[in-house]
Amino acid sequence: MDQSEMRGALLADDPIETVTVEHRGVTVEVRPPSLAQQKYFRRQAMDPKTKEIDDTKLVVHSIIGCTYKPGTDERVFELADVEALLNKSTDPRTIVGKLSRAITKIMSVTQEDVEGNFGEGPSAT
Repeated sequence: MDQSEMRGALLADDPIETVTVEHRGVTVEVRPPSLAQQKYFRRQAMDPKTKEIDDTKLVVHSIIGCTYKPGTDERVFELADVEALLNKSTDPRTIVGKLSRAITKIMSVTQEDVEGNFGEGPSAT
């Protein structure tokens, strides 16, 4: 396999894990963000003066960017929803609680994931 074929195989779209969340009779699909989306979310959550990331805003922008109408590319939330989401409770029974847990789940990498993909896990060297 030459470099072009290798790159083509490695850069092709992979199946992604999604999480379905139901709240008040409405079902949404949560998808993992791309690296570009993650960068955008961080920029949206960054204080322009201090360059610090506001974790709460990061969660809200992740919810907006990762929540879709199931089976479509249509996002459920818009940037206009930032304030409304910021004012919701994070109780696990609320939509913000459910969506933030779903996003954490799809973005989490466990030691088992690392070992499954890299054999022994990260090198100590």
